[in-house]
This record gives sequence, structure tokens and C-alpha cells, in this order.
Amino acid sequence: MANRSSQFSRLPWGDRLRQVGRSVGKILLSIGLVGCLISGLWGSALIPAWAAPEPIPLAAPVEAAPISPDASAVPAEKVTQFVRAYLQVLALLERREGELRQAETEPEANRLEQEIELEAFEAIERAGLKPQEYVQLLSLANNDPDFGERIAARLQELEAEPR
Repeated sequence: MANRSSQFSRLPWGDRLRQVGRSVGKILLSIGLVGCLISGLWGSALIPAWAAPEPIPLAAPVEAAPISPDASAVPAEKVTQFVRAYLQVLALLERREGELRQAETEPEANRLEQEIELEAFEAIERAGLKPQEYVQLLSLANNDPDFGERIAARLQELEAEPR
């Protein structure tokens, strides 16, 4: 667990939140949901200015299986896993947003970011993906409009299912 965390901790959580927020916003807008629901969650207000360092490139873990750049080759199961992971990460961020905003010191914010990061990794893995696969699918959804629509359609289907 510590090794996996150290692979991803090189990219500050705040920057990942903003990157994911922009991506999620595109997906939600494509299915007609209110984008402002998410935009407030991942804006720069979430992380104090002193806790938002410059982004550092994220190295891909060796064990992550690459996602095909051909969106039509991504199996339906991976799409479902991605959407389930996305919903879990979104719920996590909504649940922990207040704590992060109220962090008064840099060490406190860093501790919270690490906790949230680990919880997000666990949620992604419970959905059946590796964190790097999740990021690759998110990127693919934003760069391939057809795949983005496929993700958005599956998101609607899962949200409509009885709980």
C-alpha cells in the first residue's frame, strides 16, 4: 500500500482534483446534468493557495495494463468499472470536502490529502480498476467524444438503477 501511494503522491492531490474536476465536468455537461454541482467541489477554493504547488508529472506504474487508445476496444465491463469508481470517488470528495477546506495548516492539509488519496485508490480498486487505468479511462473519455458519450450513458444507467 505504501509503495502504491508513493507512486502517486508525486502529483499533488489538489492538482489531481482540479484535473479530475475538469474531466468530470465535461462528462456531466454532455449528459445535461448541472455542471456547477461539481465545479464548486474541485475549484481552486478547495485547496488553500499555500497547499497548491506546481504539478509534477505522474509516472505510470509498471503493473498497470495500458488502456487501448481505440475507445471501441474498451470492454463494457471496464466502462462499468470506471463509472462505479467515478461515483465512489465523487461521493468521497463530497463527503471530505469540508474537512479539506477547513485545514488550517499545511501539514494538516497534507495529512487530509493523503487520507483522501488512499481512500480514492481503495474505491477505484474496489470497483475493479487500478488507479492508473482510472486516469487513462478518464483521459480517453475527455479526448474521444464517442467514448465520453458511452461513459455518460452508462453513468445515467447506473444512477437510474434502484439502490
